[in-house]
Amino acid sequence: MTSKQPDVRNWIDKERNQLLNSATRLILLAIIDKNSESGIHGYNIATELESQTQGEISKTTASFYAILRRLVKDKLIEYREGDSLKGPPRKYYFLTDQGRDAMKALYRNWVYYSQIISEFENLTGD
Repeated sequence: MTSKQPDVRNWIDKERNQLLNSATRLILLAIIDKNSESGIHGYNIATELESQTQGEISKTTASFYAILRRLVKDKLIEYREGDSLKGPPRKYYFLTDQGRDAMKALYRNWVYYSQIISEFENLTGD
């Protein structure tokens, strides 16, 4: 039986990573939306992401910038360049209307499926 344990651990790790990536996209959309009036640049998004998730999700574990690029490509967020004291211009991110709709739909899905899962009493015990 012990020879099967690594396979199960690998499966669990893959599933956890998929959940983490999906949650990260939703949280990023929410952070950007919360700062939609003035926009928010990447470093502040990363700081808030790490703070809001008590360090569970950080810019390194979440492939942070790749996710931002994908959200831009999917037209869920957009950016405007702003001045930087040193280095290249900063990108300030904003949620698009399409992004806001997607964020709300994703959130509803998370709540819906969380409620279904919570009905299984056998999942709460060890």
